[in-house]
Amino acid sequence: MLTIPARSVRATGLGPPQSKYIRTRFTTDQGLPSDIVDDVVQTQDGFLWLRENGLELVRFDGQHFATTTKTEALTSLAVAPNGDLWIAARNALEFIRASNLNQLYQWQVMSYSLAPGLSIEVLHFTRHGVLWVGTNRGLYRFEHGVFSPVIFGRYITHVEESGNGHLWITTPDGPEEWDGSSAVPHPELAAQLGVKATDIFDVLEDSKDVT
Repeated sequence: MLTIPARSVRATGLGPPQSKYIRTRFTTDQGLPSDIVDDVVQTQDGFLWLRENGLELVRFDGQHFATTTKTEALTSLAVAPNGDLWIAARNALEFIRASNLNQLYQWQVMSYSLAPGLSIEVLHFTRHGVLWVGTNRGLYRFEHGVFSPVIFGRYITHVEESGNGHLWITTPDGPEEWDGSSAVPHPELAAQLGVKATDIFDVLEDSKDVT
């Protein structure tokens, strides 16, 4: 099921905030290729891009779904500040230029291969346009076609940027904070929530920089 707010309204009065949105629901009956949507991003041209079933890249224009089936597993999507769409496959990093995104099925896809044994789990662009690549063997910075290792030996499942420019990375052992020189574990987060560190799957900061 894909649910898209048609317009937002300021929350006023009583009742839950979600009651203040007009919703349109899309299921397979309305053309959604699958009820399993793994990822959703929006490019600057207004298209929504969905990663479905780990193999399908789907473009949605607000009314119609167009599907491209990939030959290898897709693990993450990200939109660059310049509008390019970046796609992570298990063993490769691809991107489609913003100027080419409207040419459905005629994309010119640029691809970068990873070292043997590496697989991409997550992509994240920072506000300064740096692409960070979380893999099964650590965190990499990607610039000018080159993967530069930053953190070794971690299985990185999520990457988020904090207000101070640090990175919050999530691993199966819990969250860590990359301050530009080292990765610092934060076991106190799990303690504050009353859960195990392994039960934290992502870390975000709100608008007041509260984690």
